[in-house]
Amino acid sequence: MFAFAHKFAPLVLQSFEHEVISTRKEINRSLAQYSTVGFPPIIIQYLFAALNEKDKFDFLKKVRPIRGGSVELLNLLLKGDLDASLLGLIEPLNHPSIKTHELFHKELYVVLSKNHPLATAPSLTFEDLVNQSFILLDEHFVHLKAFELLNQKYQNKAEIFFKSDDIVIIKELLKKGIGLSLLADIALSDEDDDLIKIPLIPEDQITFTVYYTYLKSTTLSSEVEALFNLIKSYE
Repeated sequence: MFAFAHKFAPLVLQSFEHEVISTRKEINRSLAQYSTVGFPPIIIQYLFAALNEKDKFDFLKKVRPIRGGSVELLNLLLKGDLDASLLGLIEPLNHPSIKTHELFHKELYVVLSKNHPLATAPSLTFEDLVNQSFILLDEHFVHLKAFELLNQKYQNKAEIFFKSDDIVIIKELLKKGIGLSLLADIALSDEDDDLIKIPLIPEDQITFTVYYTYLKSTTLSSEVEALFNLIKSYE
């Protein structure tokens, strides 16, 4: 009996330490004068571009934005480093500790220069792309997972030429005709008129869902609730 208890003692201690750390983080956040909210750069750029009433931005005075990809932000949320986060995910988010609310759905497109040889195609299969150079957002984003899912479907024939966590760099390379990418159309702005989006055929389409999320143990501040309500009203 003693040996059994001794074997699992480190696991019990580790669990206890994790709870203590999480509690300490929650206390520190409750004492802070702001809330920390995760913002995937593509999603927040799209949403803020849609907002146009200046008097609705007062919540920003008490919101500390944490920029990062959805995969990275989800990990920070689970560790208790964020009060809440926007997330874009290609798989349903079912976690016992997290409260989720769907905001909207977006399809991933093939994005490339308007001068690219494939630019005139009305639609594409992933098989059409396996010999192309892929320029992708890195492992902090769900776009890489989408690429991997499609690549597995076609015997992993496609190769990644370049990865980055910076969407600006990605788009600049695409504009120069260096490869193509998988992106949602919300990543494109009026300044990206050198780029075009082409849908994948229905059999290869991948859609991601944008959520706002927070730990069930967290009580959201009025400012964060105002932010999420504002976003919902525009979608």
